[in-house]
Amino acid sequence: MFGGQNDPLMMVQQLRAFGQWEQEREILNQMIDEQGKGNDPLILRLRAEANLNLGNPEDALDDLEQAFDHDPDSTEMKNINMLAATAHIQLGNSEEAHRYALQADDSNLITQTTEMAKVIKQSDELYEEGKYLECAKILDRILTACSHATSLIYRRLDIAWRLGQSKVYEEKAKKLVNQYQDDTDLYFKYGVSMICNGKFADGKRYLNKAKNMENPPENISTYTQIASKVNTYLTDVQKNIDRQQYDNATNLLDEFYNISSQICTSNAGIMAKYNFIRGKLLIKQDKKDDAIELLNKAIEVDQENADYILFRANLLLKMKEYDAAIFDLTRVQRLRPHDGAVRKALLQAQEEKKKANTVDYYAIIGVDRSATPNQIKDTYRRLVRKWHPDQFPDKKQKADAEAKMKEINYAYELLMDPGKRKYYDNGGDMEQYVPGAENMMGGNMGGPMGGGIEEILRAMSQGGGGFQFVMNGGQQGGGGQQFIIFQ
Repeated sequence: MFGGQNDPLMMVQQLRAFGQWEQEREILNQMIDEQGKGNDPLILRLRAEANLNLGNPEDALDDLEQAFDHDPDSTEMKNINMLAATAHIQLGNSEEAHRYALQADDSNLITQTTEMAKVIKQSDELYEEGKYLECAKILDRILTACSHATSLIYRRLDIAWRLGQSKVYEEKAKKLVNQYQDDTDLYFKYGVSMICNGKFADGKRYLNKAKNMENPPENISTYTQIASKVNTYLTDVQKNIDRQQYDNATNLLDEFYNISSQICTSNAGIMAKYNFIRGKLLIKQDKKDDAIELLNKAIEVDQENADYILFRANLLLKMKEYDAAIFDLTRVQRLRPHDGAVRKALLQAQEEKKKANTVDYYAIIGVDRSATPNQIKDTYRRLVRKWHPDQFPDKKQKADAEAKMKEINYAYELLMDPGKRKYYDNGGDMEQYVPGAENMMGGNMGGPMGGGIEEILRAMSQGGGGFQFVMNGGQQGGGGQQFIIFQ
């Protein structure tokens, strides 16, 4: 099969098995450049596969073209055709992808490339009809597979600009700005999008680059000036918040909004930030419902901003909206799966919900938690005399007394049963109680961790600076196997 431990091909196969594409490609480069393996279809195909997984479909196709020229056997030919189809899928070339899929005689690839052509055609039709939102949804689906389809990316950029989707524009344009360094329009719109996402220095840098390129927009200097003003206002807002001068901060924040809206839409990151800070200021006026409304708007725009979601979770807990707060914390846990503080906050929020929904049976009887059975019995007898339904001739009063006695009797039965009382005292859910369950519980089940939920959330969402905040960069990982989603 393969050679010994130092056999390069064996090392390649091991690296391939673990998805170590960069290291695999380095060894294959050495084999081709130093060992004369440039005419070996297997080696060329393996390097093409590594390039595909590293996001370099053009380089992959170069290797595959060479592999075709060196008489591969039937098995290798099928592998080469399948990789060529996949490379053309990444590049958005549906006709070429389908041709190679047919040559590979792979039913799955044939189906995928057929659907790919249909979906791309559908996006073309929607774009021509001016149905940009529908077209954008389809393009977002296509681009997960056609990740290097330049024409499709440019179309998605055009729609993002038309719809004011600055976050989408920045994300998609990031792949093109280094590749197309003479595209004035791309650099200009990329710079504006960065400004609208709160990256003022970087945005101005790209605007200045566009200004020095061929045929820059006439009003480009206006955009640069607005970026400087917006940044200044935001800094002044923060200073006034730090000084607890909330009225001044609110006025400056409104100025920030008015200037920002000259170049940014409501979908922009800085508009989400405006709503977030404005919501915080409303809390200072005890307008929690209004604050929630603004926080909702902020999160609708910046859906993966854990700081926004954590702050809303904290506010919802204060408002005793436990289910909504737990939903938010669960959402943050998905965004930060390894954050122990988030996990701790979620557990404590669940504990607070449980406590809020727990009936205080001691309070119903009117004794404290240290009461003896005799004390409970004496108090119970007094309650029976007070609330016995026969004492109330009025029908409504009689019905109320019956309900009250039902509650009192249940509490009395529970507290006079040693097993049930122990289970209840340890925080057990009485609906889940079975005889003997009290002996399987640990110690105090309430509050398994130190620190209150609000303290934990405040530490996570405010970073010790009260209103300090840093815009998310929207960084995304790269590389890895591309998956096709045209079914």
